[in-house]
Amino acid sequence: MGISNKLATKIRTAAKSEVVSLPRPYEDAGAVVAAAVVRAASSTIGQLRLTSYTARGKDFLGVRQSRSTYISVVSVSQRGQSTWSVSLGVQTVSGWAFDWQVKVVLVDGATGITANITTPAALTRDGTLANKSAHGELRDLVLTGLRAGSLPGGGAEVAVSKAGLASRQLEPVREQAPGRTLRTRLRSGEILSALALVPFPVQDRHPGGVRWRLGESGALAGCVAQVSITADDAARSIEVHCPVQPSGDAVADALVAARASALFGAVERVMRRLDPGIERTTEPAGTLTADGRQGR
Repeated sequence: MGISNKLATKIRTAAKSEVVSLPRPYEDAGAVVAAAVVRAASSTIGQLRLTSYTARGKDFLGVRQSRSTYISVVSVSQRGQSTWSVSLGVQTVSGWAFDWQVKVVLVDGATGITANITTPAALTRDGTLANKSAHGELRDLVLTGLRAGSLPGGGAEVAVSKAGLASRQLEPVREQAPGRTLRTRLRSGEILSALALVPFPVQDRHPGGVRWRLGESGALAGCVAQVSITADDAARSIEVHCPVQPSGDAVADALVAARASALFGAVERVMRRLDPGIERTTEPAGTLTADGRQGR
């Protein structure tokens, strides 16, 4: 029985590699979908009310297991825009006691975006993977979501978020994403063409710049960030900023700052594709009015 259990566990934890249909460019669009897929899958597992135990080794009578069983905790960590680690287990005085860990790594290559899913750590009971059904379900949910290539429904993640927010009252904050000023030799028309690739909904566009909506509904409805273009004889300055729009709500303010920061990064990336020599500066930029005159 022990050999058969170990073989079954080896099959369940075997690495999977698959090309998935995430939107591109990956840095601006695909990474957002991937992160949402991993979080939603982890949230679904977190609502199963699983139990984990801290005992190790063989326990034929189940005595140690019965004395060391606790409600499981799902932990999700992200490194950069391409690597996630999802763990199931419990916290102990000596650190985490993991049932298993699942690692998701996405690689953007010439043939597409490849998802690599591995199980680098696993606890077994006499060779059988602990909480094996949840392990398989998580891997299947992640792969299914990545194959779909679109944002998942928010039910699972919203339920977990509401429970977490209800645990304590958050204090209002005044958080703002710092603006950026970029210097480029591209012409204004080329700049506007590049900005059309920024994956945010456009509120309005004119020769002097672009305004994007940071969200369509909820706390982000009505929140915007914008680019203003200033021209001189040698180059153009691009000022990217998010007007101060504090709501007094900690979550809403943090969302605005995070979305604005993501948009600023997207603007800089699309500009660098056309002008690798673009520079960040600290000088304030003026603006161009709709008729092309310079102002402040």
